[in-house]
Amino acid sequence: MERFWQLLEKSTITSGALAVMLVGSMCYLAIIGQPIPDLLTVSTSTILGFFFGSKVERSYRANAQEV
Repeated sequence: MERFWQLLEKSTITSGALAVMLVGSMCYLAIIGQPIPDLLTVSTSTILGFFFGSKVERSYRANAQEV
């Protein structure tokens, strides 16, 4: 449970949950044939960029410390 609170504090869980919800919303709208609002597209791109960007940055820092 301690690990959960650490990840929540670093916003890893929050950004991951937001990414899943936004991508799920886009997929749902695409499946039912509704237009996807521009705001949803921009929000999803921003959250995904932040989420994966932070993962790459953490990975880069971990690899730099090992060398």
